[in-house]
Amino acid sequence: ASASKSSNIVSILVIPNLALGSISLPNSEKISYFISDDVENLFIGSNQGNIYSFSIPNTQLQLIYSNVNKRPVEFMHYWKKNQSVFYTASGGFNHSNWDGKRFTQSILNEGSLKDVFLVNEKLGYCAFNYGISKIVNAEKGLKITYEDSLLKRAHCVAKNLETGTLYAGLSEGLFLLRKK
Repeated sequence: ASASKSSNIVSILVIPNLALGSISLPNSEKISYFISDDVENLFIGSNQGNIYSFSIPNTQLQLIYSNVNKRPVEFMHYWKKNQSVFYTASGGFNHSNWDGKRFTQSILNEGSLKDVFLVNEKLGYCAFNYGISKIVNAEKGLKITYEDSLLKRAHCVAKNLETGTLYAGLSEGLFLLRKK
């Protein structure tokens, strides 16, 4: 079992069949990050910047994204309600849709993504190497706006949904942005 940090909970991924053994990536690639989706699949990021889908029931490994720059996948997060995967590779933030079979990529290159806190299917907050951004899932795609008072190197982000307070772990310490 492996623990994976989600927006506001810690989930534990249990692999019930010990006969699965280990997951080996091709060409001596190493796993640099992994997350699970909502139907027993893993997204596996490699040290070569590739992303694989691993179906737990079928034990099938499939390459779904190939990075020509060979930069490691440093962070991944699955937005279940929108079937979206956020990840940092190639020196920038990427967003892709996942329909269970195909990975449709759209590169945003907003910086290096460090953490994600999702409020609901329309709203979330991202911690980037340049600061905190609000991310809105609109009909025309993702829209990112900057939190002007939090434009410093960020490591993590969370929001108290009851009080509306946004917490930002920045290079200069913990900052709070209270709802007005």
